[in-house]
Amino acid sequence: MVMKRCDSGHYFDSDKHSACPSCGVAHLSVQATVAAVRSGYAPTRLDKHGN
Repeated sequence: MVMKRCDSGHYFDSDKHSACPSCGVAHLSVQATVAAVRSGYAPTRLDKHGN
């Protein structure tokens, strides 16, 4: 285990993390997940036999 200190003064295990997990990832952009919809596609319901 190699403890490293980030620029903000936090200590973290550099064997497990490439950057400080307390500081997070500055360039990360998280967006909502939405279902893809194909044009002209309408889901159909199958009977218990797959027909």
